[in-house]
Amino acid sequence: MKSNDLFDQEHIILNSQAKTQQEAFVELAELAKKLGCVNEASDLVAGFKAREAESSTGFEDGFAIPHARIKAVKKPAVLFVRYQNPLDWNAMDGKPTNIAIALVIPEDKSADIHLGLLSDIARKLMDADFKKAMKTETDKAKIQKALMGESKKEEPVTTTSGSKLILGISACPTGIAHTFLAADKLTQVGPKLGYTVKVETHGSEGIRNNFTDDEIQRSEVIVVAVDIAVDMSRFGGKRVYTTSTSKAIKDPEGVINTALKEAKVQTVGEFNTSGDKNSGQRTGIMKHLMSGVSYMVPIVILGGIFIALALGLSKAIYGASYQRYHGSFKDMEWVLNSGQATPTLQAVYYTDPTADPQNFFYYLLKLGSAAFTLMIPILAAFIANSIAGRAAIAPALVVSFIGNDASAFFPIDGIGAVDTPTGFVGAILAGLAVGYTVKWINSWKVPKSLRPVMPIFVIPVLVGFVYGMIMMFVIGLVVGYVMHQFKWWISSTWGNPNNAAGLGIGFGFGLLIGAMAGFDMGGPINKVAFLACTGLIGSKVYTPMGAMACAIPVAPLGMGMATWIFRPLYNDEQKSMGSSAFFMGCIGISEGAIPFAINDPKRAIVCNVVSSAIAGAVAGLLGIADAAAHGGPIVALVGAIGRGNDGQLLGWGTAWGWTLLSLVIMFGGATINTFMYGIWMIIDKKRTGETISMKEFVLKTRADKVVAKKANKQVKLNKVAKNNIKG
Repeated sequence: MKSNDLFDQEHIILNSQAKTQQEAFVELAELAKKLGCVNEASDLVAGFKAREAESSTGFEDGFAIPHARIKAVKKPAVLFVRYQNPLDWNAMDGKPTNIAIALVIPEDKSADIHLGLLSDIARKLMDADFKKAMKTETDKAKIQKALMGESKKEEPVTTTSGSKLILGISACPTGIAHTFLAADKLTQVGPKLGYTVKVETHGSEGIRNNFTDDEIQRSEVIVVAVDIAVDMSRFGGKRVYTTSTSKAIKDPEGVINTALKEAKVQTVGEFNTSGDKNSGQRTGIMKHLMSGVSYMVPIVILGGIFIALALGLSKAIYGASYQRYHGSFKDMEWVLNSGQATPTLQAVYYTDPTADPQNFFYYLLKLGSAAFTLMIPILAAFIANSIAGRAAIAPALVVSFIGNDASAFFPIDGIGAVDTPTGFVGAILAGLAVGYTVKWINSWKVPKSLRPVMPIFVIPVLVGFVYGMIMMFVIGLVVGYVMHQFKWWISSTWGNPNNAAGLGIGFGFGLLIGAMAGFDMGGPINKVAFLACTGLIGSKVYTPMGAMACAIPVAPLGMGMATWIFRPLYNDEQKSMGSSAFFMGCIGISEGAIPFAINDPKRAIVCNVVSSAIAGAVAGLLGIADAAAHGGPIVALVGAIGRGNDGQLLGWGTAWGWTLLSLVIMFGGATINTFMYGIWMIIDKKRTGETISMKEFVLKTRADKVVAKKANKQVKLNKVAKNNIKG
């Protein structure tokens, strides 16, 4: 693509009247729409805001580089806007922004060649003459030439054996502007301090300027300026200082000086999960738990959906008559029939399609069960990996796998043998114990010759043996016994129609689970509830997940419906987000409600918690069960919903009434959310004089519908007229 297609004089606005960042985004999006880059300006505004939420695109000396790489973009473009009154852009130097140079980039792979533009522009912003020209030039042709002209070629950093060497890594969420700016700043300041600085960029175009093993060994310190996770296992034994890209851009000299003084020796095999590790901020256990959960969730969903399909569809298709009409031959057994004095040798047939090797549902259940077998070790492995890196994965996998096999536990006097594994509790214990032990071992000062074998031999064998024995001889039986008692208590009360106390237990736990699901919509509190419910599914306790399944979609469905029912209170961008949130709610993704909670936390979070808690409480009270570790209407449609914990009432075949009832609970909770939130908005806006009365609101809604109908009618008439002309 020619540079004129990306940026010409029509892409330039020299006297913008925008007063806020929001107005600036809207102006940029409208310009992009006018140029044919997008169909809807609201899509691009949302893209700019999403990028800004990751980290500010406001740089130094009054420049900002907003950029959006989204599916809605049809063709790439560079936009240049100079503001008459400087804007607050949360720039890294704290100064207001005079100029925005925006990049609009398609999401498809063919657009990767244009990502270099952003790093090229970012580098030009380090040139004082270029910045002065951009702030003062009134000739659009000269601005075009300066912005799209060739910048100085980036010379690869060469290091010699005699030079004092500092290595660096830079990486940001999008891998574009901050990544390359941080690299350039660190590289330029190095000679001033008497060092050669080589920075490896982890950008959108991949890893560039890779280190050699010799350079790593010769380096005095490694500066890791990152905002995302990077693999640091190759730096074992080297002095490493971790910071953020914004600090490296703002004060590269200070970062290097601090690194030389405060860098710490990197432990073998560690995996850095964020920037600014040396800043004194303490990493909590919850972060490691969430890391494990994030890897476990896709496996859980895969297994849960296949198990639910196998159980639900088999019952829907065969019902209770599988043995009579469909069951294949199993074996010859001696059977004592009614009225017979002695047993006779008879052919025995399979009574359950999921146990019949001649039936498709047998293999579908096997597939789901395999995923459920893996989920516990995966949880433990990636908790340990988050703490101590790859060296902790193998022992955590093995120890948690043993913990998930109750037959491996040594019987203890007074308890005896148990048939309940440690489940997710054992996985968490194994992940944390192995992770912190490996992290401690990584801090040992071992001979240089032993360092390569530590993560692949010493650590797996030593830690795996120690904690494997502890799991089999001590922890496994105790935790398994506690889990067995808890499982028995839940399954015998919650969802049991013959136990009156179960109604109160179901209501109370359902209320708590629902409130946790709606509080942070996919965040840590939501994930804790999800993890607990998922772990119980593995023990064939389905009612807690039933409450979770009914509560999960309430927030996104409710926020989405609110944008339809209370349309006059929302702008076009919010209406678009509402439709997306509703769809995400239908497939059980609660994160669809997050944009509304961010923009209006007081009202949105309260409404989400209350309505989700109501849905969870009703589902718990009625004993709704879910055999799939997922939520939303989607799990009802695939036959995962039923009642109770015996697994007999499940799916459309045997529990269609309960399945329909679960959908009523989900959409009932969403409706409560919608009207609670919408009416609250009307009351607040009326009190502040921002909006209209309820009567005027209804009239305005009707007027909007009339306008929409007229617009649709005109579109149809235009199509008819166009067809008549062609004819």
